[in-house]
Amino acid sequence: MKSKNFYTYAKMKREFDEIKSLFPFDAEYKSIGKSLWGRKIECIKIGEGETKILFCGAHHGMEHLTSKLLLTFAREYLLAIKKDHPSG
Repeated sequence: MKSKNFYTYAKMKREFDEIKSLFPFDAEYKSIGKSLWGRKIECIKIGEGETKILFCGAHHGMEHLTSKLLLTFAREYLLAIKKDHPSG
């Protein structure tokens, strides 16, 4: 089955960049390496403290739905932080 609505790397990159522009000071944004196809592996670090939690997606390269899920989670989490701490 073919679909025109796949969540592609380009769509993921646009969403990552949009989150970065909406919340430039609320998180750290970086590339943590490259895929076998030479694409950046993007990372968003939110918060500070001793406890660390890692969420990762697209483990098998073409599983784009998990990337979409994690970017939606990051956006919602950053929105909640802004709501609770409007001054940063």
